[in-house]
Amino acid sequence: MLKVFKYIDKKQWACIGFSILFIIAQVWLDLKLPDYMSGITSPVQTEGSLMSDILTQGGYMLLCAFGSMGASFIVGFFAAKVAAGLARTLRDKVYDKTMSFSMEEIDRFSISSL
Repeated sequence: MLKVFKYIDKKQWACIGFSILFIIAQVWLDLKLPDYMSGITSPVQTEGSLMSDILTQGGYMLLCAFGSMGASFIVGFFAAKVAAGLARTLRDKVYDKTMSFSMEEIDRFSISSL
């Protein structure tokens, strides 16, 4: 498995780095949601609180949720880009290796496999 890493080029490593950054952002946004939820429940339980306080905290909570969703889309895009590029490279390597076989090697393999 670790031998596959040598076929990842610089562009794909950059995509992996961006994916890690967006995963960190997604986790941070997900962990901020309970803070905003407590910011909503506290004014609801206290007398004389303003509705704008609740709506402000709710808006921040929605921004965190949408930000987390956007980060997960970006991570999925970069992961698909790396996977497709790596699969293409490995298919090319296997094809080139197969095409480099001589007819004697192919005949010897087909006879010995029977």
